This record gives sequence, C-alpha cells and structure tokens, in this order.
Amino acid sequence: MKDLFEETMEKFIRPIHELGGDIPNEAYFLTSRDNMFVFAEGYNHPSGKLHGKIIYYPDKGGRYDYFGREYSSSFKRFENGELVLLDHATQLQTQFKVIPELKPTSEMPVHAEYRVEFDIDQFRGYFDHRHSLKVMMEEFPEIDEKIRSLSEAFDLPLNRIGATGSLSFGIFDDEDDLDLVFYGTVEENSRLLERIREHTRIPENRVVEFGKLWPIRFFYQGTLICPFFCYTNREESPARDFEIRVIRENVIMQGKICNDTHSIYFPVFLEMNEAVIDNEETERASLLIYDSSLRGEYFCGDTLRVRGRLVDLIMKDETIRCILCTISSDIEKIS
Repeated sequence: MKDLFEETMEKFIRPIHELGGDIPNEAYFLTSRDNMFVFAEGYNHPSGKLHGKIIYYPDKGGRYDYFGREYSSSFKRFENGELVLLDHATQLQTQFKVIPELKPTSEMPVHAEYRVEFDIDQFRGYFDHRHSLKVMMEEFPEIDEKIRSLSEAFDLPLNRIGATGSLSFGIFDDEDDLDLVFYGTVEENSRLLERIREHTRIPENRVVEFGKLWPIRFFYQGTLICPFFCYTNREESPARDFEIRVIRENVIMQGKICNDTHSIYFPVFLEMNEAVIDNEETERASLLIYDSSLRGEYFCGDTLRVRGRLVDLIMKDETIRCILCTISSDIEKIS
C-alpha cells in the first residue's frame, strides 16, 4: 500500500524519457535513491548528466514535512527563529555530506563550481512546470482562482505559466508564496516585465526580504509572486550548450549596463559599456552571472564592479568572450 508521499509524487512526477534529451531550466528532479529533490538551472548540462543542487533531502527530525516524510534544506536554515540563506560553499559541503560520492574526482567546469553532477539515470523523474501547475489548480481552488486572475491582469496566457519550487511537487498552504515560471519569447517576457514594473510602482506591491528589495518579485492580491522567467525557445538564450575556456583568473571589471535583455533569466547575461577590465579600458564587455539569486537584480544604467574570470563561451554558432561571475558577493553595485 502506497503512503501519502508516493501517492502525491505519482500525481506530479513525469518520466525522464519525456525530456527528449534537454534538461528544463528552473526545474526539480526526484532521485531514485532516497527521494531527494534536486534543482536544475540553466541551458548547459553535459550529455546524459545534470548539474544541479540537492535542495531538500530526507532527514529524521528535519523541519519540513513533505507528505509524512521529514526533510531538511541544504540552502537555508532557521537561526533564532529567523530564516537564513546559506552561502554556496556551505550548501556544497552539505550535499557532499548527504551523498559523499557526489564529491567530484576532477574539477567541475568553472561555471558549475557550486553545483554537483548527477547521471540522468539517477532520477526517477522530474516535475514539469505546466503539468505541476495544472494539478495544483485542480486540487486547490484558491490557486486556480489566483492564477486565472493573474493571467488576466497581466495579459499572460495560462499556457505560459508553470510552477516551480516546492509548489511543483504539491506543497502549498495559505501563507506560502507562489514560485511561478513565466514562459515567453524575449519580446513577450520583456512586455511582461514592464507590466510587473507598473504593478510595483505601488509600494505595497513591492517585495523586501532579507534586507533588500527584489525588483521582479511582487505581491498580487496579498500573495508574494516569485517569477522564474524561461525562454520558450532555448535558442534565444545567449549562453546555452556551451563549452567554456578560461582565459584569465581573478579579473576585475567595472562597467555600466547598456543591454539588460537577459537580466531576468538564468543565467544572467549583461552587456556593458564604459568598461574597464584590469585597468584596461574597453568599448564593450559582456558579463555572465551564474548565481540565480541575481536574476532580475541589475538593469540598464547600473554600474557594477565585478570580480570573476575572463572566459570564452564556445557554442555551436559563435564564441563569446565575457567575464564569468559565479557568486553574488563578487558583484558590487556602484550606482
């Protein structure tokens, strides 16, 4: 007889073979071993493998009750009653403690240095954004009402909306925020961003958490909406299916953002002018940010000072030279 956990997973989980070889961005996977929830980001994974993070793992006495099973988180914990986000190095060590054999025997690609590598056959399935939201709307009338209202208010067709985060595997209560995936072309999502900006001109619709303003998050009818923008066509991502070559380590760049088209996606890709790289002026520079906490953080006119690596992104049709930054603390907003 199946328990509540298994009954719930069967409603939400989709078989791996439905992926057709591509790893979806901003999606959760469930391991065959111990039912760990792994999060995958970006559009660059080795063939037959996945670069991701164990977000929730089984832990007796853990804080999170997922359908009768106890889990802990590798990226956040409560200290003195307050939620604290853990740094990348701590997250990584927690994952190695949970599954020691995940510790790599050789160096990870530099863009994935704070992620771990899984074979795709280590997973029993994944949580498809649109399928998960459909199930949640069927099971929770309040979610159905909220999503349909949001769709109408933001001129956002239902087929462009999905669920991620714990919402994608069935977790919801009235106090939860909604982690929603917004699909679209670059043009469609740019229009949606303008609607969000218009909405957040009203102060009570803005989100301030962990001591900072989150520019693309917003409150809608009292519910915190956390958007995850995804390309309908992954070919629109400027950083997909690439190999990476390091040209120089420990580079310092300062520049002003002149193109923020891909600021709201993961990975973040920005174009800069008035740039200086290691004291050498350059007319134009590109910045690739492989830290998802900075999605939607920087926009045109912002001046940034960045510590990172000078790299070449080698893709099928082009090679892009850029500064790669993998950790938020290595970026400072000057103005």
